Amino acid sequence: MTCIHCNGEHPDGSKFCPVTGREIMQSFKSCTNPECDLYGRNELPFEAKYCPKCGRIIGLTDRMRNNDKVVSRVSYALGMSIAQNMRNSGITSVNIDDFIVGAKAIFAGARPAISFQDAAEILDKYFAKLKA
Repeated sequence: MTCIHCNGEHPDGSKFCPVTGREIMQSFKSCTNPECDLYGRNELPFEAKYCPKCGRIIGLTDRMRNNDKVVSRVSYALGMSIAQNMRNSGITSVNIDDFIVGAKAIFAGARPAISFQDAAEILDKYFAKLKA
């Protein structure tokens, strides 16, 4: 099962997240398209990113509105802001999984896979290539 707190995979039936210590709840989403048959039905798994019926990206979930409301909404807003700033900087695509792994390492206080100096050099080269 995917944890709603750390997004890690934990054994089915886990009651608490081994990373955050918070209680794991089974969570379902609804399609956020009012014109869709699945709108408001809380039948889609938490991991769903797109509605299988209408194909629309699933927006704010009931979990985001009600469970840890401020942190979830701020996190979503930060994701939007960072992505928009990246697009405005000329970045047209990223490997979102690697992006999240890097962010998780920093927030967890873990040792990143590369040094900050290496990261700065990688980004400097990337942006120099974009400008060329």
